[in-house]
Amino acid sequence: MYNDAVNHVMERCWFMILEAAEQRCLRYLGQISNPLVSFDSLLSYIRQDKACEGIDEGEFMHFVRHHALIRVIEPVGLAQDPAHARMLELMGVPAGTRVALAERMPGRHEIGSQMREQLALMIKALDTALSEAEEADNMERIQKINRLLSTAEKLSEQLEQF
Repeated sequence: MYNDAVNHVMERCWFMILEAAEQRCLRYLGQISNPLVSFDSLLSYIRQDKACEGIDEGEFMHFVRHHALIRVIEPVGLAQDPAHARMLELMGVPAGTRVALAERMPGRHEIGSQMREQLALMIKALDTALSEAEEADNMERIQKINRLLSTAEKLSEQLEQF
C-alpha cells in the first residue's frame, strides 16, 4: 500500500513537470523567430525553468516526438557525412535534430530553397577568399579553401535532389 502511494505521488510529480515543460516548449516554439529549433537548444531552454531542470533528455525527446502539435526533424542525409555536416553548420543549418511547431513548419521546397541560397552565399564568399589567398600566394590557405569549395560543390549537387 505504501509503495502504491509513493508511486502515485511520483507519477503525479512527473506529470506536473511534463505539463510545465509542455507549456514552456509550446510558448518558446511559437515565439522564436526561426521556426526550426535545435532539440538541444529547446531542452536547454526547458531546463532553465526550476520545475523542469531535472527533466531527462530521452524522456523529453519521447514526449516531443509524440506531441500532436510538434514535429521533429532528423538530420538530413547530407549531414551523415562529417564534411557535409560541417559545411551545413557553416551555412547556419545545424546538422542535429530540429524541432518545430507543426503550424510553423516550413515546407520541403522552402527548406531546400533556403539551404541552396545559403550555400550559394557561402560559395561566393569562398571564391572571394580564394582570390585573396591566390593574390597573397598563400598555398596552405588556397588548398584549404579548395577543399571547402569541393565539399560545397558536392553538397550543392545533393541539394538539387532535395
